[in-house]
Amino acid sequence: MSTASASTVSKLLMSASTIVSNTESGQHLLKIDGYSRIKDAITTGNHVQSSSFSVGGYSWCIYYYPNGVSSSVSDYISVRLVLVTYVNQSVRAQFMLSLLNQDGEAVPSYTYNYGVQSFSRYSSWELGPWRFIQKAVLERSDYLADNCFSIRCDVTVFKDVGNISPTPSPSPLVLVPPSDLIRHLGGLLATVEGADVVFEVDGKTFLAHRNVLAARSPVFRAELFGSAGKENNSVAATICVDDMEAHDFGALLHFMYTDSLPEMKGGEAVAMLPDLIAAADKYKMERLRLVCEDKLCEYVNVRTAAAMLAFAEEHQCHGLKKKCLQLLDDPAILRKIVETEGLDYLTKSYPSVLKDLIAKFATKVCATRIKDIKREENTLIGLPMSITGGTPRPPLRSASTVIAGTESGQHLLKIEGYSRIKEEFPNGKEIKSRSFHVGGHSWHISYYPSGYNSDNANCVSIFLQLDRKVEKGVKANYSFSLLDRAGRPSYTLRSGEPSIFIDIGWGWRCLIEKDKLEKLDCLWDDCFTIMCDFNVFKELRTEDIDIIAATPPPLPPPPPPTIMVPPSDLHRHLGGLLTTEEGADVMFEVDGKTFKSHKWVLAARSPMFREKLFDPKKEIAATSGAVDVIHINNIEAQDFVALLCYMYTDSLPEMKGEETVEMLPDLVAAANRYKIDRLRLLCEHRLCEYVNERTVVAMLAFAGENHCDGLKKKCLCFLDDPIKLREVMKAEGLEHLSKNYPSILKDLIAKLADAPTYLWQQNTSDHEYIIKGT
Repeated sequence: MSTASASTVSKLLMSASTIVSNTESGQHLLKIDGYSRIKDAITTGNHVQSSSFSVGGYSWCIYYYPNGVSSSVSDYISVRLVLVTYVNQSVRAQFMLSLLNQDGEAVPSYTYNYGVQSFSRYSSWELGPWRFIQKAVLERSDYLADNCFSIRCDVTVFKDVGNISPTPSPSPLVLVPPSDLIRHLGGLLATVEGADVVFEVDGKTFLAHRNVLAARSPVFRAELFGSAGKENNSVAATICVDDMEAHDFGALLHFMYTDSLPEMKGGEAVAMLPDLIAAADKYKMERLRLVCEDKLCEYVNVRTAAAMLAFAEEHQCHGLKKKCLQLLDDPAILRKIVETEGLDYLTKSYPSVLKDLIAKFATKVCATRIKDIKREENTLIGLPMSITGGTPRPPLRSASTVIAGTESGQHLLKIEGYSRIKEEFPNGKEIKSRSFHVGGHSWHISYYPSGYNSDNANCVSIFLQLDRKVEKGVKANYSFSLLDRAGRPSYTLRSGEPSIFIDIGWGWRCLIEKDKLEKLDCLWDDCFTIMCDFNVFKELRTEDIDIIAATPPPLPPPPPPTIMVPPSDLHRHLGGLLTTEEGADVMFEVDGKTFKSHKWVLAARSPMFREKLFDPKKEIAATSGAVDVIHINNIEAQDFVALLCYMYTDSLPEMKGEETVEMLPDLVAAANRYKIDRLRLLCEHRLCEYVNERTVVAMLAFAGENHCDGLKKKCLCFLDDPIKLREVMKAEGLEHLSKNYPSILKDLIAKLADAPTYLWQQNTSDHEYIIKGT
């Protein structure tokens, strides 16, 4: 991600603000140009991303997984919407991802509409269908034309009305990845590491962790730990659950560990979701109930409306009921349902539905009349303006394309005086063609008239080669052909799979035996011509494109959600577990203080803790009691508290000014020690906020020692101002800097000399490289 450089020119400070409405909509078109090559180049689980686009004051992008987000969906394309901007508070947004046909219209069967979602550090920052479309289906369809297809993303961000600054915030120097707490706990369920309770459901067994279940459900807490909060020893070693099916219980556990439902398909979802709502009611898991109810709304149609309405009435699913009644607003659909189901069947099977249907019929005429009156009033007095005092703003629109480009080239090498050249150039000696340019690189052909080495002395050898060494390598396939008198290929060898060109050539040590060549009609008048055809595969790249030319006008923003699903509460539940110490099975002694914790949380979050706590080969200082005691000497108590807080909630505790500057470097060291990469990046991101004249030297030295590239860049950007740089040098003094921060003198001297060291090194490297290549 590019970072805006600091300007050294003093400008007049100006500000502006505007009153904004409570939503902002945007649309981004992602064009996949070179589908086949992108599919071959990107492995399962890896992605390419669109250009960033701004909606609602936040930066977003689209992740495109050409071979699926995981091995379980490797036959599919996965598409995800990602919040790029790092935020402290949740961002509420709803979005829709659509496959477009060749007319630029959304394909209904491949359109995925998501209700309001909460994007924050506590919940998923990457949302979208794992099974967007099966690759085989796309490749047989008309949606893929000329190896290209398009995806459209419509986003609506919900905001509070208020004064905001229109100036966009700069891109962060340290890109903190999304929360990985859910992924870690999901891995804990998959590996069942440290599991201490067994369930038998429908003839199958499931292993789980008491503390997770107790943290997520008050019913499980009472069953497993009793009212006193202590482990209930009277609970059987295996708990039998008789009122659920195995696949429903598996989905329930999945939600308890990851705060999301497993992937479900149409019929399977309609069958499972009502059972999960019943389970959510039983175990008092309100968010699970709302998530399932919101999902059920997607399956309301003519065939299911009556049963769904009855279910909603029975289980107090008000949002689902509202969705069913909205469908029945259409008189044609209402009549079709009554005709299909029959009044007698409805009376017998869904008596509660009749009341709603009768109410619909009774109020239809009245509602229509009210609409007519309002329409007449609007005709007389004019339609109301938007709350901003003007016309509503159209959705923001943008587009980008992922390009897997190739560039083809052809070079003809004519050999005049074949016999003489063969005699003058012995075995191992080459003749180079002139240079030619293809794919942004310079090439030549090496022709060995008497063979490349002694093993090929009776052959003609030929190679395609780069003029200069390329560190990353260039991917290309190629062929060599001998042309007959009509200029048509009469003898051809092809490379097949692409080769990587770095500093050696690719070709054939024996293109053709000389005796055979001399008998062919491609050699006449002691001359023949070699034709080299090749394709250079360029690196994948993302480019912005003209949205007006790329897509038709956007669809109107989706309507407000029927059901408001609250944000993830997984972090809050685990944070409560840390506070109450319920079920703790390990104790740490740090700086004279003790802290209780849970082995399974630490093992899930840190590979070092996993090795320490569960590897039988590792010895830990532990008591013989029920709770292990581990002594840690290289961290202060307040820092260890912050470390535990992060491991349970994926966030840092509240810190103030000086306390923050003191603790964050220690937490960076702890993150390195326990291999918690996201914590290190989060602390580095926070440290960037405290770079000033007083701290910049120490921060720069710390960044260099701990490989904090973003923090180092922030410090050097701060020193781009010559006045600040002179003040820092004057305040610190060269002697003090030499003694205390010798590692940063190189950067500061380079700044003063206005000749950056990295540029000098690059130029020197290029010069040496050019000499080597000649």
